[in-house]
Amino acid sequence: MRSALEWAQVRALAADGVSQREVARRLGISRNTVRRLVEADEPPCYAGSMLDPLEPVLQRVLKDWPEIRAPRVTEILREDYGYTGSVDLVRTTAPGTRYVLCVLPPASPYEIDHRALEESVRTLTGGRIGSLNRDSGDYTALAGLAGGEPVLEKSARFPFREIVTLDRLGVELRMEAWLFFDTIRRMGFGHVVAGRHHTLIVERGVSFVTIDDDGTPIVMGYDGNIFSPEPRYLIGTDGSLP
Repeated sequence: MRSALEWAQVRALAADGVSQREVARRLGISRNTVRRLVEADEPPCYAGSMLDPLEPVLQRVLKDWPEIRAPRVTEILREDYGYTGSVDLVRTTAPGTRYVLCVLPPASPYEIDHRALEESVRTLTGGRIGSLNRDSGDYTALAGLAGGEPVLEKSARFPFREIVTLDRLGVELRMEAWLFFDTIRRMGFGHVVAGRHHTLIVERGVSFVTIDDDGTPIVMGYDGNIFSPEPRYLIGTDGSLP
């Protein structure tokens, strides 16, 4: 999910005459995302985000450490300011961006950060959904355009396949594995295919992807499984830590 700060960075670079291709390279985002942010007259706004009170902190961190990556930003917010959200909330998705979020029971010893998951769901749906209804089964999926009403919200007891259209792009979600028998699967527990591209491998825990116009992934994220981000540290040229 894209933040108001990223919107401001994109707009400032574009105003200085930097090409959209170069803006995308500098910020590590897709050109389509750059185009959307350049064309947006106002920054992304989500109701009730726990990041709202921390916006001044984010501004200061990004000003002092312009090359800092999202995992380290999250560590700072958690350790120093009590933030309990996820990396994906720091790297916010622009409104209207296609996304798929899948949740399966994690394998021991992994756990899902349920509070961060609920915050992510509220943000992705523009506050329309407070949490996923997983009472119907272990296979849960949410898909749509960020900030809007979800196109798909489904929870089932058994594997399933669903095909949805997200902003003129066909997206197929395949929940394929039988969780009772499969603890670990080499090729994942499911797949997301968009525009003939293999876009995401679905694992136990939380699997998340935002999708570009041609079906390629913009950002992928995992929680509660072996692909969850590990702590990383950024050391400045003077030997200091942010």
